Amino acid sequence: MNLNIAISSVNFIIILIFSFAVLIKDYRDKINRSFFVLGLVIVFWISVNLLADLSGNISDALFWARMAILGPAFLPIALFDLVSKLFSQNKNKKIILSLLFLSSSVMIFFLFTPQNIQEVRLNPL
Repeated sequence: MNLNIAISSVNFIIILIFSFAVLIKDYRDKINRSFFVLGLVIVFWISVNLLADLSGNISDALFWARMAILGPAFLPIALFDLVSKLFSQNKNKKIILSLLFLSSSVMIFFLFTPQNIQEVRLNPL
């Protein structure tokens, strides 16, 4: 097994377990829910990267490599939401979240264009 796939798989499992553990501890707490959402964004990012690495043909690998851009696109939104709740900072929160959503939307708009990822190569595991 490729070392990258092994490490990513372990990270996937650990982050998923920690995210659910925090949510289950007190699911009504806004901070716990924000941490859970952040964990899900990271788990999504890891999983699509794993799917790109494990793809058997170029078209699937290209699709999953492009989908892997969604994780970093939404990571700042989830992270900002968690930090703003941790420090009880609600001043200008809607404006900042709107700007972050706008920048993520721009990234999503270019997701399936040649301006993003043009090609991938398959290497044997």
